[in-house]
Amino acid sequence: DRDAVIPFAHAEALVKAVDGVRFTRFEGCGHYPHRERPDLFVGALRDFLDSPVTASTAWAARPRIAGSSQLASGMHRGVRSR
Repeated sequence: DRDAVIPFAHAEALVKAVDGVRFTRFEGCGHYPHRERPDLFVGALRDFLDSPVTASTAWAARPRIAGSSQLASGMHRGVRSR
């Protein structure tokens, strides 16, 4: 909640905007909770990795990106491959 790089309000907005987002607040930490509070960070990471994945969190909340053929050709950036 003391992140000087990304405001806390951005995390709150993401949680409200995207279904299935999990947010963990590390009170008193800045941008690097894995360095500032490794004990809390590892615990939160373990909880996340051990939690079941549902269809809504795995696919429905995932942002859509250009298809693989478009990515390979550079079309997603408006660049044509030669």
